[in-house]
Formats: sequence, structure tokens, C-alpha cells
Amino acid sequence: MRLVDDPKAVAAEGDVLLGRLTGVGDPLVSVLGELRPEGASALILPEPSLVDAVHLLRQPSVQAVVAEDYLGATPNLLTYLAGKLTWGNIFGVSKLLPWGVLIGTEVITSNEDRHRAITSLLAFVKTLRLRARLCDAVQLVAEELLMNALYDAPVDQQGRALFGHLQPSQRASVRLERPVTLQYGCDGRRLVISVRDTYGSLRRSSVLDRLEHCAQAVDQIADKPSGAGLGLYMVSKHAAELMFNSVPGKTTEVIVVLDLAASTQRLRHIGFFNEPNPVAAETRAREDSSATHEGGWLFDLRYLLLTIAALLLFVVAGLVFLWPYLAPARGG
Repeated sequence: MRLVDDPKAVAAEGDVLLGRLTGVGDPLVSVLGELRPEGASALILPEPSLVDAVHLLRQPSVQAVVAEDYLGATPNLLTYLAGKLTWGNIFGVSKLLPWGVLIGTEVITSNEDRHRAITSLLAFVKTLRLRARLCDAVQLVAEELLMNALYDAPVDQQGRALFGHLQPSQRASVRLERPVTLQYGCDGRRLVISVRDTYGSLRRSSVLDRLEHCAQAVDQIADKPSGAGLGLYMVSKHAAELMFNSVPGKTTEVIVVLDLAASTQRLRHIGFFNEPNPVAAETRAREDSSATHEGGWLFDLRYLLLTIAALLLFVVAGLVFLWPYLAPARGG
């Protein structure tokens, strides 16, 4: 890692760029289009702004835009972003949460499964004793992400939507051959929700177009039977972080983070990431799906190993302490 004074030096040789901007008029913005195709960048804005973030994310080299005030509230965020930009392995909510946090997982192929998954999520949220406004936000986020994954993401081999034309009343009978996965977890400060489909049809440009249109439009209600437009905009209004992880044509994961300590949610981090190792991503997706086909909870494996080691250490310490009392007396 090194600091550079001239932004053009980054364009010439940089692989991963972390840039702090004074605004969208910062000199660094003018060279974003010159970054090498294999390069990646995360940009820091002085204040959260969806319109400014969308403007910056129009550049293919920009993967994430973060508000500066959010970095202090989430000290591990830069490490998380650096890992995604440098090594990939972008999927999964566990990377956003500390070791040991349980991850709830629901596998969904039908409208009935969707209702069951939402019920499980809300039951979990109830145990957190959140404010009513936050509970409503959680339900809205989950519903919108699942509706997009179930009815907008599926496409045929020519890329044509399979169910996007259906009215809500017609969707009850739809059953997917390729499941959708809902995951969620909480560390006491952040509640993380993700929905992953196995089509990878969500396009970055379409999301940015709709977010920009909704953020600037006076009338933000689009008269459509479906679509990832207004729904994702409403999700962004109830989130602190919104991330799109993708293997185009294979899988898309949308991750939403709610800041439980904030009085109101305001989007402070938005990112788009493509997995550089699609084979590894597909393997991970299959493992998640097969391991939790009926839904349930997943342990972080690292936590499980640490727990086993701690138990063994406890047993050994106990035996050492009790050995004088357990060993047979010598002599007499």
C-alpha cells in the first residue's frame, strides 16, 4: 500500500484504489475512466448521497462508495472492502459479522416458502426487541428482495423474464426449479439480510438507472406489475449498506445492512462486486443450499473449531486440578 499525490499515477499502475473525495468534482473523479480494467476502487464521500454515489458507480472501475462518517461506526468495513476488491470471495453474510454469530438460512422455491421464510426472519427479529419502525423496515427489505429474486430474476436462455409479466395474484402457483436463499444474522449493532438467486440477471446499469430516477423524481411510483426499480429504491431508504454481489448469468446476491444504533436509516455504503472466481462462487452456493435444504441455522466453522478447542482445554484443566483427588493413594 502507498499514498500517491497525483491521481494519474493510480490510473497508470494501481490495482486497488481507496480514494477519499471532497465531492463528485474532486480531481480524482476525472481519471476514474482511465483506471485499468482489472483495477478496482472504493471511494469515500464526505457525506452520504445516493445521487452522488450513483454518479460515481457509473464508472466500471468503482465498486463501492462509502460515506466518511460511517467508517468510524464500522471500523472493520475497510478491511472487508479491501478483501473483496483484492481477493474476491464476495458472497455470504458471515464476512460482515464477527466470529460466532449464528446465520439463519432459508431455502425458497415457492410463494409458500417465501411466507415461511419471512415468518422465521420476523421471529428472529422479535428476539432482538427492536423498535417497531425497525421491524417494519426488516419486513419491507426481506419482502422486496425475495419478490425480486423469485419473480424478476428468473430468465430463459435468451435472457427473457419468465415471470416478470405476472400479476401478484398469478404468482402464487409459481415454483422455481433453482432455489432462492435468504440469510440473516445480527451482532447486536448491525442486522444483515441477504437474498441470493441462481440466475445472475440483475444488471448494474439497470439498478443505477432506477435508483437515480427514483431519487430525483417527484413521482416515484412506477405503474408496473413488477420490477427491481422502486422496490430496490425503497430498500435503499431503509438501509445503512446495500451491496450487490454477482457472477453475471449465474448468481446474484443482494446484501442489506441495518444499523440498529441509528435513529433513522440512511444509506452510507453502496457497492457492486463481481466475483473473479466464478467456480468457487458456484461451489459455495451449492454447499449453502445443500447444507440447509430445509432451512435452519449455520455455525461459523471457525467458531465451532474454537469452541471445541476451548472445551478440550477446559476438560484438561479440570483433570489437572482434580488429579490429586482422583489418583489412588500411594503407600500407607
